[in-house]
Amino acid sequence: MLRQLFSLALKLLGGAALAVMIMLLVSAQYFPLSSQSFDTQIGQAVFNAKCSSCHVAEPDGENKMGPNLSKIGFEAQTRKPELNAAEFILESIFDPDAYREPGVEGHMPKGTLDDVSPKNVKDLIYYLASRGGKANYSDIAALKINAPKISSVQQKIEPIPIIQRGWELFHKELGCEACHSVFHNPGDDFLAPSLISAHQLPREYIIESLRDPSKTISPGYQQIYVKYKTGDTLAGRLIKQNEDSLELLHFDKFGHHTRSHIEKSELHTWNIAEHSIMPPYKLSPADEYALIAFFKFLQAGI
Repeated sequence: MLRQLFSLALKLLGGAALAVMIMLLVSAQYFPLSSQSFDTQIGQAVFNAKCSSCHVAEPDGENKMGPNLSKIGFEAQTRKPELNAAEFILESIFDPDAYREPGVEGHMPKGTLDDVSPKNVKDLIYYLASRGGKANYSDIAALKINAPKISSVQQKIEPIPIIQRGWELFHKELGCEACHSVFHNPGDDFLAPSLISAHQLPREYIIESLRDPSKTISPGYQQIYVKYKTGDTLAGRLIKQNEDSLELLHFDKFGHHTRSHIEKSELHTWNIAEHSIMPPYKLSPADEYALIAFFKFLQAGI
């Protein structure tokens, strides 16, 4: 039937019909008639909340633990000949060991997006496929994605804009990631307590820790102030000690973390500080809510 209509159109309208039909076919490749729609902004918000601790998606972004994804939309087209770009990105999300870029060490954890809806996963793929390439609507719409896994500790997931605001607070405005981690990696709790289980903490406790971090300091994270016999002073986290020495984790003059071995015989005094090095934050109720929503979204189901 379609072939007969096509032949009839050619007879009636000639080359003009052919040109119009070609345009329609090409546009249908990227903008097909479908009830599905994908949102780049939501995809970016999911990326920021779930992926940005290890990856960057901008050409001028500072590389992190994982590969730079600023050209993944182009690179994904050729990584596996049997997969199109959307299929490759989907596989990389849910089965990250299926392909490893040469020279990349370490392993991307599985299950990062297990609690994200299929719609928002496709938003993410749409966003990534546009990094250095052109997202193919038809390929993304055709992807088969299972419903998210819901764990016993998972609670209501807030709207993406609220989670995005929480991400901005954690990673940018408050700078929480400079000391706190939200992952399982060894050493993530070296400088400050890991927030991997922050979603399980009572809301009141999180708000109290933001407003008055010195009220309850996690054991082992108290600051130690030492005064040398020379009059010099130093403050840091006590890593270990014995009868003769202390070992502190502290900032050097360049702002980098460093460890110092200190002989007690060199000291005049050393005392445990009563206050946390974390500053108190006066956030609006909306921002406190957004930060807690970010913790729940990031960790639910993991």
